[in-house]
Amino acid sequence: MTYAARLQYLELQSLERRRLNQDLIMCYKIVRGMVDVNLSDFLHCLVLVLHVAIAIRLVFTTVVSMLV
Repeated sequence: MTYAARLQYLELQSLERRRLNQDLIMCYKIVRGMVDVNLSDFLHCLVLVLHVAIAIRLVFTTVVSMLV
């Protein structure tokens, strides 16, 4: 059974998707000041921008797959 088939059978998200979700949650917490991290240091490496771009791609892919 393939990885995708196992995920679908178990109704789980892929590792990439789970990591993205956790990264976005962490970004939210950092921006809101819920975590003791210097925001300017965090944004220095542009991780936030990259994660938002990936999230947009995943949402678009999900919406398209729902319409098909």
